[in-house]
Amino acid sequence: DRSRDYGTSNFYGIGIKNIQAEIFNKAGFIFEKPGRSIGTMFSARYHKQDMFFGLRSYQGEQKSLYVNLIYQDIVKTTDHIVKVGTSLVYDDYIQNYNDSSYDRIEIVPGVFAEYTGHPHKKFTMVAGIRADYHNLAGMQITPRLHLKFDPSEKTAIRVSGGRGFRYANIFTESSMLFANSREVIISPDLDAEVAWNYGGSVQQKFKFLKHPALLVIDFFRTDFENQVLIDFDTPGKL
Repeated sequence: DRSRDYGTSNFYGIGIKNIQAEIFNKAGFIFEKPGRSIGTMFSARYHKQDMFFGLRSYQGEQKSLYVNLIYQDIVKTTDHIVKVGTSLVYDDYIQNYNDSSYDRIEIVPGVFAEYTGHPHKKFTMVAGIRADYHNLAGMQITPRLHLKFDPSEKTAIRVSGGRGFRYANIFTESSMLFANSREVIISPDLDAEVAWNYGGSVQQKFKFLKHPALLVIDFFRTDFENQVLIDFDTPGKL
């Protein structure tokens, strides 16, 4: 009973309430030339979350807007496809934890380019790069590369890597940690998380007891340049 438990010490109560609405639109125009097109994507999202754990309470509200414009064309043949475009991300966060406010606004305009190539029927390459200007994190360059090689019809080898960045939403992503007796201390100068991801996989098709079977071996690793961590080692604190 939220009305009975919320904000009182009569009982230890836990309550989480979510309200979410989203509008999404995707449209495009295809030219007469093969492989040439223009596409647009638009989404607007509203998310409200109220939580309480005993005497601890959190109220969060997010208003998001995403706009994307993509132009695609071929280079001589459809074996070589290029995409260029621009995007805008707007996130308005209103957050209150107990008596403290953790509001922030993120505005991220950016441009990007991507190349998809099939120089050989057994080889595929996707290479892309983004340049985004984040109002809090500054200029961010995020490249990525995906390679796929098919030495035979039953074997596929994939290798990929890239860079990413974001600001962590510590309350909604770690809500289960607030259901304890530790004192929660939040650093006032949390920077954006930045990481490099890379790895690969080998896929092999074969017959097992006369039935089709698939064996996949993969390995992926993430190296952080900066990461938001939870301190479990200090007694009585998080």
